[in-house]
Amino acid sequence: QKFAETECVRRVKEIDAIVKTGSPWFAKYGYTMETLHQLRAAEGWHARYGGGVATGRVVYPYVGVKTQDLTPSAARRFGFGVRRGAVIVEVTSGSPASRAGLRAATGREFFDGDPLVPVNGDVIVAIDGQPVGGADDVLRIVSERLAAGERATFTIVRGSHRQRVQLVLAERPANAPA
Repeated sequence: QKFAETECVRRVKEIDAIVKTGSPWFAKYGYTMETLHQLRAAEGWHARYGGGVATGRVVYPYVGVKTQDLTPSAARRFGFGVRRGAVIVEVTSGSPASRAGLRAATGREFFDGDPLVPVNGDVIVAIDGQPVGGADDVLRIVSERLAAGERATFTIVRGSHRQRVQLVLAERPANAPA
């Protein structure tokens, strides 16, 4: 279902008209890549909050973790209970992840040309039933499917045990990385 065009979306389109000259994305799809992201965000917010984007304040969901891809070779080498997923390498103190008890890797080793491969830590394998194959999936699912204040179920593997952890997403602080 299409959203009603808000003032915010109209302004994004005006800006796009200025910057699209020479953009390969415009040539193929009609918008620059940056504008596609802005429009997608505007569509999602309008659908969820009935025009909340028009207020000029955009709120991003926040979990409070940094993750790294888990590869099958690293999973075998370090004894992870799953072959793929997103290994938590950092949990921000006081974040939703911290309050839910998610655990970051406590060690890293040189492996397969990478000096910082996590050797333990919780591995995120799904969020609200959506499979997580790596770190990019965590960012994509949280930013595209969830909102601040929503409850989400993270399926994690800790050691060899799979478990579900519920947390309530917060509003991303201004100083937090995207």
